Amino acid sequence: MEEKNCCKCNELLSEIKVLVSEVQQLKKTCNRMDEHISFVQSTYNIVRQPASYVLNRVSSFMGLNSSPELPEIENGRKDFDK
Repeated sequence: MEEKNCCKCNELLSEIKVLVSEVQQLKKTCNRMDEHISFVQSTYNIVRQPASYVLNRVSSFMGLNSSPELPEIENGRKDFDK
């Protein structure tokens, strides 16, 4: 009976090690994704004003009454209320 419990404990420890390894890999992946999202947000914030200017100019040449504003993005969410 004791051997059976010992085997079960060893199996559980082995599974825990696998899970810990997978969680560590997920953390690395999430960190890389966070860096990518930050890069995209900063690039968008730099390009937003010039793109908005071009959009407004094209809209006026086309005779559209209103030109849409490009939304600001902060902290991973679109802020359409501004």
